[in-house]
Amino acid sequence: MHINNLLMLIIIFIYGICFGSFASVLIYRIPNNIYFIKGRSFCPHCKSKLKCIDLIPLYSFIKNKSTCKYCGVKIDNQYIIVELLSGIIFTMIYIKFGFNLLSVLYSLISIIIIVIGFIDYNTFNVYDNTIFILFVICLGVLVISDINIVNHLLSGFILSLPLYIITKLYQDSLGFGDIEIIFCLGVLFGFNQGFLLFFISLVFGCFYGFYILYKNHNSSRHFAFGPCICCAYFVVLFFGNNIVDYYFNLFI
Repeated sequence: MHINNLLMLIIIFIYGICFGSFASVLIYRIPNNIYFIKGRSFCPHCKSKLKCIDLIPLYSFIKNKSTCKYCGVKIDNQYIIVELLSGIIFTMIYIKFGFNLLSVLYSLISIIIIVIGFIDYNTFNVYDNTIFILFVICLGVLVISDINIVNHLLSGFILSLPLYIITKLYQDSLGFGDIEIIFCLGVLFGFNQGFLLFFISLVFGCFYGFYILYKNHNSSRHFAFGPCICCAYFVVLFFGNNIVDYYFNLFI
């Protein structure tokens, strides 16, 4: 690998973990109704305000051995997971799409997807402000890609309609936020890849549901479906075209 390419990958990864650090702020602040640009970051346990050096992604987590240096309470591993995941995803997007406006928009969508997925996992809630931002950026991808927006809006509607019907027939089976996520990503990917996302989400949901049942031995326990959709998004983003092409080639 050329040294310039390696250097660019390192820079993109660093940008990714920085955005991941910001995503962790959103994951904590949005459910707690704290304006995300209000005040400095602080320890959720002792409320001590963090200094600039404490905010360096990965470094502060490793240096302080995953504890708050002010109160000594262990920091949730979620923070390091979000930062590393964001760095890896930014790097993969750069490898797949190059460095252009499209890759920037996909990176922003990915950060919002991470935020939505972790918030839903932690709180069983999907917040309207995150959905609105997701929808707007998805439309931005369609605009710069010169894709028929009406067709993709129709795809989002068709793919989310079955989930809406399920929620009406079986109350408390799914949250409305799940429908909104499917709609937005259906708009982004179109019908073919959107249907693939829908199918993969169900597969992930089944496995996760069986795991919850096995772990808790409680058939009435609910689980967040949003993270399953969010995981499916990354599968489709990086491998969707190949999977769809392979499927259709089976019948040609």
